[in-house]
Amino acid sequence: MKRVAAVANAGGSHLMAMCAIGRELQRRGHEFVLIGTPYQRSQLRIADIRFCPIGDDAHDPVRTYVEGARQTGSVSISGTVRYMKDMAHLLCTEVP
Repeated sequence: MKRVAAVANAGGSHLMAMCAIGRELQRRGHEFVLIGTPYQRSQLRIADIRFCPIGDDAHDPVRTYVEGARQTGSVSISGTVRYMKDMAHLLCTEVP
């Protein structure tokens, strides 16, 4: 048995794709954990996927990105770049 961890991007489709991969790995006898932000945890509807939260809810780059897109009705390039920068910082400081 191997241990596998994955990080999901902000999009719901990315989260569901990682869950599908995780389920298949579990079916094959491996241990799987999905790493993400508290907002992503709130979006996860699959109970059999282990989730490891990183960061805190008050400074969640995914929440900021999604709520900004909802408010404006679109995703801006500057918002996307800010999300990528903030998420990279979070991953580099919290995951290791």
